[in-house]
Order: sequence, then C-alpha cells, then structure tokens
Amino acid sequence: MKKIIISLVSAIVICAVAYCVILTAFWDLEIHIGKPADRSGSYHEPVTVSGGLYFSTKKANENSVDFVKKNGDFFLEFYEEYKEDEYKLDTYVTFEDGKTIVTYKGTITDNETGETTPYEKQLVFDYIFTKTVNE
Repeated sequence: MKKIIISLVSAIVICAVAYCVILTAFWDLEIHIGKPADRSGSYHEPVTVSGGLYFSTKKANENSVDFVKKNGDFFLEFYEEYKEDEYKLDTYVTFEDGKTIVTYKGTITDNETGETTPYEKQLVFDYIFTKTVNE
C-alpha cells in the first residue's frame, strides 16, 4: 500500500511539473533573435515573436504583431537600400522606461568602393509585452 501511495504522489508531482512547463511554453510571449550559422557573407539577425497562444492579453498580442511588422518593415527598407552591399547586422533587444528598444548594429561594406562603414538603427516601441528574449 505504501508503494502505491508513493507512486501516486510521484505521478501527481510529475503531472503538475509537466503542466507548468506546457503553460509556460504556450502562454508566455517570447522575443526570439535568429543567429545565423554562417557569418561569412551578408547577414542580419531577424526578430520574431512566439507563444501567447492561450493566455496573453489582447493588447499584448496586438503589440507583438505591431513589433514583428515594424521590424519586418525595417528590414525590407534596409534590404532595398543595401541589397548590393555586404552587411553584417547584429540585433539587441533592451527594455527601458516602459519601452522595448531593438538595436540593429553592425557594418556595411559598399560593393562599389569596398569602404566599410558602421551602421546602427534603433526601433523604439512605447510598450513592453514581454521581457523574455531568446538568442
């Protein structure tokens, strides 16, 4: 009888832990920064958002959609301007004073002149929908 009770309690603890892990994975919004495997040519580190399938507030979901759209729009404009050049852009996400700040920082090498110049662009969002950043 004692073994059955111990097994039952163990099973309940395992289920409770698994439930918490699943809730965390599906309920929390997370910012992801894609790190390229090969940094020898042009690259940039894209930003995406995942999670929030079941629990996130409507406002957090709206903010995450806005966040992804503005980051995507930035890169489309960047690519149009520098598609002929070599670029190396790293991405950093910070939080200050209730704002989310995405910084793209790196270098651009002009295809025609071979001149390399530093590049930095910040996108500032007037909200924080998550502080979880996975790189």
